[in-house]
Amino acid sequence: MEQFGHEQLNGNAPTGPASHRRSGLPLAYLTEILVSSFTVLAIVLIAFLVSAVGRAASAPTAEQAEFMTHKFSVGDHVSWNSEAGHVSGTITKVHTHDVDYKGHMHRCSPDDPQYEIKSDKTDHIAMHRGGALTKK
Repeated sequence: MEQFGHEQLNGNAPTGPASHRRSGLPLAYLTEILVSSFTVLAIVLIAFLVSAVGRAASAPTAEQAEFMTHKFSVGDHVSWNSEAGHVSGTITKVHTHDVDYKGHMHRCSPDDPQYEIKSDKTDHIAMHRGGALTKK
């Protein structure tokens, strides 16, 4: 005789509709485990779908992508919005690699450069991404 559970060793193996005949575990317990497993699976599936929808919803439109990839060159006259209002200036340098600027690391890449701009009215130098700039 196969020995599957401790009850079977004593000859007291549970039988009937409320138990699983091979393992000696009550059917209600096995059902609870199965329901719990499906619940976890459903939660993981929902989380995956929500994140996929979020990624799709956050993908830029063609207009936004064009705006984000607008490239400027040294010498271009641009404007941007600052705390003091709209400011204009001339691009003096294009950064395509990470740069420490005024004590802060600015993340740059060839696909997403940052621009050093000298203000028209003051000697102030600012650094901005292309998305913050408008060509004049």
